[in-house]
Amino acid sequence: MPHNITPAPQRQGTSVSATGATAAAAQAPQRSGSFRRDLAGLRGVAVLLVAVYHIWIGRVSGGVDVFLLMSAFFLTGGWARSVDQGAPRTVAGSWLRRLQGLLPAAVLTLVVTVCVTLLLQPATRWAEFMTQAWASLGYTQNQHLAAASVDYYNADHSSASPLQHFWSLSVQGQVFVLWPLLLAGGALLARGLSALAARRGRGPIGFRAVMIVVFLLVGGASLAYSVQFTQSHQAQAYFSTQARLWEFALGSLLALSVDRIPALPRLLSRALGWLGMAALLSCGVLLNVEGQFPGYAALWPTLAAAAIIVAGTGERPLTRADVGWWLSRRPATWLGSISYPLYLWHWPVLVLSLYLLGQERPTFWQGALMLLGAMLLAWLTHRYVEAPATRWAAARRRSVTTARASRSADAHEPKESKEPRQHRVPRLPRLPRLLRLPRQTAALAGALPRVVGRYSGAFQRNARSAAVVLISLAAVLPLAVWQSALTSQERAAAVQPERDNPGAASLESDFVDESDPSSIALPLASQVKNDWATPGEACTGDWVPDNPANEFCLQGGNPEAKKTVVMVGDSHAQQWSPALDAAANHSDLRWVMVYRPGCRYGDLPNEAEHVDCQNHNAAAKDYVLDRAASIDAVLVVGTRTTEPATAGEVAPQEVVVDGLRAALAPWAKAGLPIVAIRDTPRQAFDVADCQATLTTSVQDCEGRLEDLVAPSNPALELSSGPDRIPGVRTMDLNDVVCPQGTCPPVIGNVNVWIDNSHLTAKFSSTTGAAFDRRMKTALGW
Repeated sequence: MPHNITPAPQRQGTSVSATGATAAAAQAPQRSGSFRRDLAGLRGVAVLLVAVYHIWIGRVSGGVDVFLLMSAFFLTGGWARSVDQGAPRTVAGSWLRRLQGLLPAAVLTLVVTVCVTLLLQPATRWAEFMTQAWASLGYTQNQHLAAASVDYYNADHSSASPLQHFWSLSVQGQVFVLWPLLLAGGALLARGLSALAARRGRGPIGFRAVMIVVFLLVGGASLAYSVQFTQSHQAQAYFSTQARLWEFALGSLLALSVDRIPALPRLLSRALGWLGMAALLSCGVLLNVEGQFPGYAALWPTLAAAAIIVAGTGERPLTRADVGWWLSRRPATWLGSISYPLYLWHWPVLVLSLYLLGQERPTFWQGALMLLGAMLLAWLTHRYVEAPATRWAAARRRSVTTARASRSADAHEPKESKEPRQHRVPRLPRLPRLLRLPRQTAALAGALPRVVGRYSGAFQRNARSAAVVLISLAAVLPLAVWQSALTSQERAAAVQPERDNPGAASLESDFVDESDPSSIALPLASQVKNDWATPGEACTGDWVPDNPANEFCLQGGNPEAKKTVVMVGDSHAQQWSPALDAAANHSDLRWVMVYRPGCRYGDLPNEAEHVDCQNHNAAAKDYVLDRAASIDAVLVVGTRTTEPATAGEVAPQEVVVDGLRAALAPWAKAGLPIVAIRDTPRQAFDVADCQATLTTSVQDCEGRLEDLVAPSNPALELSSGPDRIPGVRTMDLNDVVCPQGTCPPVIGNVNVWIDNSHLTAKFSSTTGAAFDRRMKTALGW
């Protein structure tokens, strides 16, 4: 998983990311509260680790945790210094400045990635990509990916999404909304407690002390939640903001206390810094970051970063023996200056380059070119977008601050002489007592000009930041245009008559084509990945599963019908449910489907991670046996096909599902008729993607049936021969899916495939007539 990178700490009057330090400057003392060149270098090392791990190693480095900690360190430290100086920041101003620093580079990356994706990637990925684009822009990408991580039917398999790395930016953005509220509330609480303490003759309560307590509470609660949630739902916890708040709290605690820590002995400081750096560099190698984080394992990189931060404090100059000296050198600080745009660019460059190359991993030299390309894009973004926007906004803040300071000084200058009495404005007559304002209201009215003046000044200081935010948001117009085009196409498809998309019905001998040649193939390419079969409604009455292991149960057809058919299995059984539903409506049947995606009935894997499938299959067997008196037939998928290694190669042998004989025996013993459906072919490529790519033809997306399945149906051994199981029949629909020996992407103006082996619900529903005939033939009805 990718990681977000925080912009460099900002000094008054400087850009977000400072340039590298010179050799002489690198030896200067690191004074508390001043700009820390070693931390700029730490960002550079961290972003390089992120990119290297993604490009060459294919793992994650733990850098996201470091950057989340550092972002809170800079935000909280800057806020605390402003409070110490008697000029606390406003919540709205803080939000605007954060967005002004983040949005220009992020929007540029989004827009360019949208345009490149539109040109290069298939239309089947556009709907998911569009969802991720808006989620990235709205700082909710982490929530979208958390939901997708547990969704078997997730359309895009997000590891290949060029926008997946925005998840950590979303976490950061959400905290950037929350943290100023906490800090502003802490400042108010500190003032209130100080006033209360003064009335009791005690000393004031400091802002830092209050916020240390607040962040200890927030961090402790979040860490406890993170450990528990990671153990039970790690895939979701990885993207959870609540599970990562403690990392921000740790960064804030460091910011509030690091310049209060006594200077460490030189030897201890050096040892602490190098130990932290060694821990940071080894984290991704020694830990399975993607499988164990956040939880307690994330303490490794965050404490490593904390050690480096603490080691760099103090007044003495750095030498080559200090890790901070190396982090303050030009290469590291230059990487730190472009760390945020480099993070934004490296992932889309990697994903889209691999898509063009048709590879899962790059070679060393391909990866080197990708990294150099991302660095070039990052430098251009920083030089011509990020830094100019920051300088322009900061100039306005400085001018407003200077003007206010000048007016304040003028107001306190002593007057040379009093105004002559005859020129003074006469006093107004005193109002009657009943018309006077109450004292509190009068005080509020007197304070109103000061409040208005304060917020007016805050608006003036942040006006250019607001302008940068608005301009950045306006730059997403191409995204809105693309969304509008997809919406218009969806509306046109929604009113298209059914005769324009006959699907498998076009293969019937008596079919008469009445379709419009200009009609659109359905489901639309942008929707095909979501066209999973879920007909009918949730099971009711006696058909509701007794065992929670049977999580999914649907029913349809005529509830008063004399015959009931039950289908059991995985997604390859589920894909035929629209055909079964159409057959039931045609032949007055009731149908029930108990299924679990990824769990082929009869398949009994021994791996611990498949225990859910084992429980489901056992529960499904009992579900059917307990209702055997009400069931007239049971349908299962009887074979398993495997995909070829590469396109054009012959697939491995199609086989009967492992363990199916033993799984069917109890049903056969109970006298239940069983139909074993032959599995659909699996191709070496995603047929839907192939069909929706601009550079491919229909012939490029067709597979030969003889290369994808066994010469004869292996399930026949279950229904005939010496090893047959009484009551088992077979059913083969592959000549409908692959007519005339080829497996086309489109049949009867209907897109056939969701991916390389699953049928769209739309196409499955058009096979109802063939499904009905063959099921009846198999059952002898």
